[in-house]
Parts: sequence; structure tokens; C-alpha cells
Amino acid sequence: MGLFAGFFTYFILSTRRMELLRRPFFIGMFVLVAVTLTANILFFGYLSFMEWVSQWGTGYYSPSSTRIGTTPFPLPIIIPAILLGKAHFIVQDSVWQTTFPTSLATFFLFMVPYVITLLIFERAFCGWLCPFGGLPEAMSVVKKGKWRLSFLVKNPSTPVGFSLTGLTGLKGWVEWVRYGILIGVIILSFAVPFAIVNIITPALWLKSLPVFWISTGIVVVLAIALPFLTNRRWWCYSVCPVGTTLGLLHKISLFRIKIDKNKCNACMDCVQECRYFAMTPQGVERGGAMSGNCIRCGRCIEACPEEAIDIAWLGKYKNVRAPFVTMIIATAFAWYLWFVALLVSYSTKIGLFQGL
Repeated sequence: MGLFAGFFTYFILSTRRMELLRRPFFIGMFVLVAVTLTANILFFGYLSFMEWVSQWGTGYYSPSSTRIGTTPFPLPIIIPAILLGKAHFIVQDSVWQTTFPTSLATFFLFMVPYVITLLIFERAFCGWLCPFGGLPEAMSVVKKGKWRLSFLVKNPSTPVGFSLTGLTGLKGWVEWVRYGILIGVIILSFAVPFAIVNIITPALWLKSLPVFWISTGIVVVLAIALPFLTNRRWWCYSVCPVGTTLGLLHKISLFRIKIDKNKCNACMDCVQECRYFAMTPQGVERGGAMSGNCIRCGRCIEACPEEAIDIAWLGKYKNVRAPFVTMIIATAFAWYLWFVALLVSYSTKIGLFQGL
């Protein structure tokens, strides 16, 4: 895995086709998670898997006792435990034995790997690391969307005679809707005895059939249908509370898109190619993506004929695309290696699969 990460990092840095290589890598992580979940269910059998789901504690922590148990799936709250050395893999059973937070302070300790990752990469998380972002990404591979949903985006302001086919930013009310969703999720996290950090785990949706069908419906509409019809990741722009939160950090982001104004000829190719409502004519004029929607996908870097765009430290100093790509790929392997380990373990136990 280390050799693969090294070679992939080399290839992505030896060419300006950063987006071309990022996309299959990103989609591949979603496929890895989906395949692992499917293998989980088939290995333990549906009834046994559902028994585990029903018994899984959904609170943030367990103050009554020191809980040590096993889990067959790398849940969002388990991977930090693995990284912190609080869990280990039992090869013969293909499960993790882990401790569960016994206090709110311990829970916050478990979240430290998330906090570090999100603070360093900000919304690049949405373009390189998110376990579910690969689904709408895969659905938006069509060259041109059939629906423009122009009522959601601002009217373009461009030089006379220039036809802008790219994005010009979301309208203000769309921004407020996603902030409202974020506030609602925060309130919900205090109002219900459920660790919201685990809500992105489809395995735990099965604890409640209404929750499962509602969540499935949202995924079908926002992560499959709309991306396919519009060539845009609408879940990530307008709904996802994680993306909204990270977008608020863009002014303190370490790695930012910077335009060298000495090279830029204002052709607006980067604006036309940007799929994430991040690069606008106003941003080009000011020297970079001004929106918190920028996921550092590298599409604008590929599109620029003058090679005027790159990733810079704090958006001002030396170009740091190589350190950025190296760090984020290494982080991806640190977070997703455990899914690979589980699949490798399953591959040695094919004859023990229970099926449905």
C-alpha cells in the first residue's frame, strides 16, 4: 500500500492532470467503503449483522462503565481509536476490538484525528477524503448536464460578447439554506441520544427503517439523480453540513488556489471548467478562488493555458502543490487502509461467508 501511494503521488505530481487522476482515486475510496460494507453483511450473514446493528451503542460516550467490544465495520468513531492505538484487529474473527469513550472528554480525544485532518485540509476533504463524496462524483461524470438549475446560480457578469458557460456562484438564499441545515444538525446533535458523527454510516441507518428509507431517498435524489442530470455535486454544495462547516474555514485555510496575475490573461477558462461554484470572474480578478466551495480538485490548474494557477501556502507564498498532494494522499491511506485490511482478511475466509 505504501508503494502504491508513493507511485500514485509521483504520477499525479509529474503531470498537470491533477483532476484526471484525483477523480478515479476519490471514486475508488467510495467503492472501497461500499464493497467493505457489502462484504461485512455477506460474511456475518444478514441476521447476525442486524443483531450487531441493534446492539451498537448510539451515544457519544458510555459514562457508566469501561466498554470494550468488537465491531466488524470501521465506523467513523472507530477509525480515530485505531489511529490513537485504542483498537486492534483480531485476525481470526476479522473484527476490531476497541474501547468506547467513557466520558465527553474522551470522546473529544477520539475526535482529535478528525479535527487535525479538517483544519489542515479544510474543504479539500470534500474533494479527496470524504467517504461518500465519491458517489455523486461518479454520477457527475457526464460531459454536460441536462438540467442547469439556473434559478440557483447568479447571473454571469462578463465582458461584452463573452458567453460564460461555467459557474458564477450560488445565489444568496442557497447559502442561507445550507447554513440553516447546519444549525439544525447542531441542535439535533444535542437533542437526540445519537452520535451524529456516525450518521454517515449506512450500516447504522438500519437501526430504524424510517431513517433508512428517508436517508436512502435523500441519497438517491441528491447524490445520484441530480448529479447525473446536472453534472454537479448538489449534495455537497447545498446540504452537507460537513462541507458547509469546512467552507467557513476557507479564510484561514493553509492550502489555497492562487492565480499569478502576471501570467493570467483573463481568458476565464478556469471559470468555465469549475464545477464547484468556487471560481468566478471576480475571483480571477482578485487572484484566486474566493469561495469556500473550492475543494482543491485541480480542475482549474488543468484548464489554465498559461499555467498561471497553482496551490499556494496561505494563498500568498510559495507554490506548495507537491506537499499538499503528498500529505493528502498519505492522509487518505491512513484513514482507508483499515478497509483494505478488512477485505484482505475476508479474502482468506471466502468459504466461511454466510450470505443473506
